[in-house]
Amino acid sequence: MKVTEQIKKRFYTINDVAEWGPWAPQTIRNLLSSGTFPIKPKRIGRKVVFDIKDLETWADNLSEDYQEAEA
Repeated sequence: MKVTEQIKKRFYTINDVAEWGPWAPQTIRNLLSSGTFPIKPKRIGRKVVFDIKDLETWADNLSEDYQEAEA
């Protein structure tokens, strides 16, 4: 295994988030523009990125909400 494969990426671009989550890239852009995207992005220079910790927290909370709804 290569060293780069062992290192987990910390910041994800909009396209990365689209592959990771349930949204298309343009949907993410639209939601960010309207202020309704559930995860707050960060800026590195001109690039909009998302911290993997924020994405994982959102996913964990989503799972908890789903489990509570089923109970």
